Amino acid sequence: MPDLQTVDTSPDIEVRALDRKSAVPLYHQLFIDLRRQILDGRWKPGHPFPKDSDIEAAYDVSRITVRQAVSQLVDANLVLRFRGRGSFVSSLIRSDAPVNHRLVRDEIRALGMKPSHRNLGPIEIFEVSDLTAKQMHCEIGDEVQILQRLHLADDRPFCTESIMLLKDRYDGIFDRVVSGKEELTDAYKRFGVNVVKSEQTVNAMMPSEERREKLGMPDGVPALVVERIGFLDTNEPVDVRRLYYRGDRFSLRQEVLWPSPEDTRI
Repeated sequence: MPDLQTVDTSPDIEVRALDRKSAVPLYHQLFIDLRRQILDGRWKPGHPFPKDSDIEAAYDVSRITVRQAVSQLVDANLVLRFRGRGSFVSSLIRSDAPVNHRLVRDEIRALGMKPSHRNLGPIEIFEVSDLTAKQMHCEIGDEVQILQRLHLADDRPFCTESIMLLKDRYDGIFDRVVSGKEELTDAYKRFGVNVVKSEQTVNAMMPSEERREKLGMPDGVPALVVERIGFLDTNEPVDVRRLYYRGDRFSLRQEVLWPSPEDTRI
């Protein structure tokens, strides 16, 4: 149970206009903007989340639109709702400790299993959201190309992976990968993409029904969601990878280095 605060706070909502002519539903646009503010730290973990009525008034949308957006925040483990108490910002655990980056196939081999993968459908093209624009240092509305893959360990589903790169910089990088004529690592080399480090965040959440079906996961089993932002040697972000691991087949292990005895304060 998170440490929930009982202090009363003002709505303090930083409203960004929703595009009412867009094909993207209003509730999803609202979800993206509220998620942005949570990840930016506008509302502290454990503190009250704005009331539905305050969000409704701030964005001039219907109550059902607000409820759909907040439901997405709950599904993403960003907001917790308690009957009779209201909504609170989730106490997400974020680790800034450095870890060794490994490809999924290497992770599977380290577990003593045989890695394989298959691509899931054609390459998808999307306009970036506010959050993705911030991650990739690009403009909202720029296009990204996304490759979706299913990784298997000993021919059993292990995780799904989505790989996102800006279309105008690396147009066509996935074409030969999808057709089976080239490995992804070779495509990166051909386009001069040399990832030297990644920033990684890890969360646990319940996967969607579609993702659960792809991974063959039983009901009630959470997914371990890993998001990695890859950087070039110029410190410029180049790709975003989101991996959904089966929570019953994968655990994250990190080595924690302690300070020397003279530096330790207990």
